[in-house]
Amino acid sequence: MKVFDMDEISLIDLKVALNQDSYFDLIKTLLLSCTYPSTEEKVQDTINYYLHTDSTDLLGIEKNNDLIGLLGIELRLNKGIIKHISILPDFQKEGIGTKVIKTLPIKYDLNIIEAETDNESVSFYQNLGFMTQLIENNSYSIPRYLCVLRA
Repeated sequence: MKVFDMDEISLIDLKVALNQDSYFDLIKTLLLSCTYPSTEEKVQDTINYYLHTDSTDLLGIEKNNDLIGLLGIELRLNKGIIKHISILPDFQKEGIGTKVIKTLPIKYDLNIIEAETDNESVSFYQNLGFMTQLIENNSYSIPRYLCVLRA
């Protein structure tokens, strides 16, 4: 089930776990923290999106064999679009998200990584070298940013 190792951090395929009870509640909790609006219905739509879209991966982030986060990505040729990323609060500010994002160009042979984010997380992407641009007239009631990294 492991797909990529980075020291004590591993990436695993979570798509198979979406139909099992072992991780399902934790996956829902992690998705609630990174979907907008944060509703059970939106989380179920997101789970269905990953289950039924072949061009996506839903990766679990494990530390010492414990699931501590996830990253959802859509793959288009040599471009990856980060759709969801969430790390449990007890493991944030340890550089785990940074490590995971830095592995994406290697794991998927990407030239470009994109993400869309809000005010709360835009500096995270900027610190990784992403160019950021405010999305004008977005459909949300909060400012959103397009973040692009050319690998």
